[in-house]
Amino acid sequence: MRAAVIIPSSGRNGSLTGTLESLCQQDCVDFGVVVVDDASPDGIADRVRPFEDRLDIRTLRLPSPAGAGAARNAGAGLAQADLLVFLDDDCIAGPSWLSSYVLAAGDPQHLLAGPIRNGSPGNIFANAYHSVLESLFDSHLEDKSAARMPFVCAANFAMDRSRFLAIGGFDPAFRHGGEDRGLCVKWLAGGGLLRAVPAASVLHRHDLDFQRFVLQQFSYGRSATRVRRWKAAQGFPAAGLESPGLYARILRDSLATGSPGRLALVLLSQVAVAAGAGWEAAHGGGSQR
Repeated sequence: MRAAVIIPSSGRNGSLTGTLESLCQQDCVDFGVVVVDDASPDGIADRVRPFEDRLDIRTLRLPSPAGAGAARNAGAGLAQADLLVFLDDDCIAGPSWLSSYVLAAGDPQHLLAGPIRNGSPGNIFANAYHSVLESLFDSHLEDKSAARMPFVCAANFAMDRSRFLAIGGFDPAFRHGGEDRGLCVKWLAGGGLLRAVPAASVLHRHDLDFQRFVLQQFSYGRSATRVRRWKAAQGFPAAGLESPGLYARILRDSLATGSPGRLALVLLSQVAVAAGAGWEAAHGGGSQR
């Protein structure tokens, strides 16, 4: 099975270099790479050029900023492969990342997702962010019914190209987050399953400070409300709240680190998410943009 790695980029050129370097180290050889420049101010050509003789790589530049979902759609349209594998430009893939997806692929009804681990362990805000993200992923692995998942993060997942195109890919209306949850809603509504691939792990280099951390969590809350509004407009059934057990696990995993600061930031993140959701519900109106 030939695979295509789709990378949306909006100007994080320094991290893009590391992402492409990690693809040069893959133990899977039959794959292509499509990097989509979401109209970044300085472009990506200088960062991609050194890899043109090391990777089967193609680039596409969007004429105006359209968001990560639209960039991924454009990359999927350009890709020539059976399996689409999506990776963000601030992630480092391990050597067996791609081959793990290729080995797990086969049933086109399965959308596959790997774990996103902390690539900035010296950053207390990144530690808190990943405490939540990794607890979510690991809790789904404990589900003995084939490790099914309710949603995946678009930074690291794979799916059959024909099925991706059949459901219309990402909804480009989600320009500022939530596009991955929207895709999962459409996928599950069509009878597909979301499956975890633990070996397809990436490191996420996410250097944050206090302000960026709080604003990011607030934005996630806004995105969650946008998704609920979008689901209602599209006629999809409303989803219930996450189980109390999941939040208990997040707190338990944070406590297990022995870091009171991390626990405090995890609690703050949940307050910021709730505040963002409430703000969007009161002020967001009907637009996703």
